[in-house]
Amino acid sequence: MKIRFLKALIVGCIIIALSFFFMYNIKNNDYFFQASLYNITLLIISVGVAYYLVQKRTDERRKKDSLEKLIERMITNIQDNLYNETFLDIRNRISILSNLRKIGNKIHILELACKDYIEVEKEVKYIIEKFMEIRNIYEDIMCHEGEKAIALANDKESDLKKHSNDIASKCDYILYKIYT
Repeated sequence: MKIRFLKALIVGCIIIALSFFFMYNIKNNDYFFQASLYNITLLIISVGVAYYLVQKRTDERRKKDSLEKLIERMITNIQDNLYNETFLDIRNRISILSNLRKIGNKIHILELACKDYIEVEKEVKYIIEKFMEIRNIYEDIMCHEGEKAIALANDKESDLKKHSNDIASKCDYILYKIYT
C-alpha cells in the first residue's frame, strides 16, 4: 500500500512539474506555437514512419503468436487425443479419424503459415512425412477387427509415440527459429 501511494505521489509530482514547465514556456516564449512548414512536414513524416514500423512489428508478433497457438494445439491433439482411444468401438474409430483430420488441417495451416519462414521449410516437410506415417499406421490398424486390431495397435504404439514425439520436437524447433 505504501509503495502504491509513493508511486502515485511521484507520478503526480512529475505531472505537476511538467504542467508548470509547459505553462511557463507558453507564457515566456512568444514563438512557442509558431512552426515552419519544414518542421510540420518533418513531424508528420516522423510520426507516420514510427506508426508504420510499430504497426508492422505488432502484426508480425500477432502472426507469430497465432502460429505458436496453432502448434501447441496440434501437439496437444497428437499426443493426447490419439493415444486415449481404443479400437474396439466404431465410435472410437470415428473419433480417431476426426482427430486425424483435425491434425491434418492444422498441419496444412502450419505449412501455409511457415511459407514466410524459409529456414523452417525442411522441418515442416518432416512433420508432414511423420504425420503421414501416423495416418498410415492408424489406417492399417483400422483395416482389422477385434483382437487383431488390438494386437496390431499394441505393436505399433511405440512407433506412434516415436513419430508424435518427433513431430513435437520439430514443432519446438520451428517455434525457436521463428522467434530468433
